[in-house]
Amino acid sequence: QYTPQQTVFVDESSFDRRTAIHGHAWALRGQRAVRKCFFVRGKRLYSLLPALSLDGILHASIVEGSFTAARFREFIEALLLRMRPFPENNSVIVLDN
Repeated sequence: QYTPQQTVFVDESSFDRRTAIHGHAWALRGQRAVRKCFFVRGKRLYSLLPALSLDGILHASIVEGSFTAARFREFIEALLLRMRPFPENNSVIVLDN
């Protein structure tokens, strides 16, 4: 069993400029719902890969597009430079699939 101080969580998240746009609007009864948003031409996707611990963000990487195996390997190699030997704090990496 690991302590919370030992764990470092890594999880990828993707976003684009349209991520903040809601698909619905609301209005008072009897009034027309109006949704205001900015127009985004094209599709530019970014991916964020942070390493989070109780000490904060140990390492983060933002790339245009998705993380490839090579980019992920570079991220892990850079993160390992900031990790500590087990059983010290920030010594266990937790990844999802």
